[in-house]
Amino acid sequence: MERLAAVWLPALARESRDGVTSQQFVDCLDEIIGFCPFAEPLRWGLIMMPIRGPSRFFGGEIPALEMLRAAVERSAQTPVFLGVAQGAFSAEAAALGELVIPPDACDEFRRSLPIETLGQRQLATTARRLGLNTVGAFGDLPVARVAERFDREVLFLHRVARGDAGELPRQRDQRLPARLRELRGDADPVVVQKGFFGEQSAADERAAAAAHHVRRRLGAEGVVMGWLHDGHTPLERGHLLPWGAPSPPRVSASAPWPGRLPSPSPTVTLAQPVRAELVDGAHRGIRIESSGLLNGVVAWCRLDGNSYLAVERTAGPWPLVTHWWRGQSARAHLQVLVEGGGAFLFVAERNRWWVAGVYD
Repeated sequence: MERLAAVWLPALARESRDGVTSQQFVDCLDEIIGFCPFAEPLRWGLIMMPIRGPSRFFGGEIPALEMLRAAVERSAQTPVFLGVAQGAFSAEAAALGELVIPPDACDEFRRSLPIETLGQRQLATTARRLGLNTVGAFGDLPVARVAERFDREVLFLHRVARGDAGELPRQRDQRLPARLRELRGDADPVVVQKGFFGEQSAADERAAAAAHHVRRRLGAEGVVMGWLHDGHTPLERGHLLPWGAPSPPRVSASAPWPGRLPSPSPTVTLAQPVRAELVDGAHRGIRIESSGLLNGVVAWCRLDGNSYLAVERTAGPWPLVTHWWRGQSARAHLQVLVEGGGAFLFVAERNRWWVAGVYD
């Protein structure tokens, strides 16, 4: 069984929504591959590499690990834990304890690990009840007795416990290689615009590669993509995600959204609404009554204290009550077309009007 060095980066063990940890993991992996070309990621935050070659080059395992630690901390700037043992299972356990297990002590180290290290809760519970508290005690059971009581997965764990297999069946994330190729710009991105027959054009591939290079230069927020989510208002539905970040889960299209605005949606939504004023022909203020209707006909509107604009047509209002369990928050949206072709989305809240969006 090959002697491996495990690199454990707990801060990078999960993809963040903004894609920062993903890019840090890629940078860290590239740094380690430059240190040892045979390094391999098993899952987010965990990288394995054979230690034999680097230890010969740097004068031993300890100097090699010190060089590796310096390279990883320089690249990721996050805590790193290193360990060396025989096989991926023991090497990961060694990394969690920052241990370098001598070759002649690897069997004893594996046997001394808690039964929970095998990663199956049901097995650990049953084994504890039987008085089998360590990996070695479980491995000492006859294969026939294990096969009588457990399934095929536990049989494989029994092989790991005996030292006949060096890697747990769930220790490796099978989706990770494709995701890393995607982050490097070597594969189709998660969200792509397909051609008529479902193919991806060369222009799409060039655009993805260019986005990847720009992102590497400008950081995680350097390139963003639009993502349409469910919600009541255009501002709630539209999101900008860093390119390469994992796609957020979609809300079921069948979910009810009472008060949602109908199409079309504004071309521009304002994160910071602009104060507005709506009045009737006599310049009396327009407000939303308790019935959810306007108290008059909108004739003029004014944005942020500027000159009044003549209103040609309105649509709405659409009342919206949200977060009622935390205290009523009532709003109403109104679409307004002004003279000259301009169109705006207004929102009324607490007897005040605001510009929430602009139509093209």
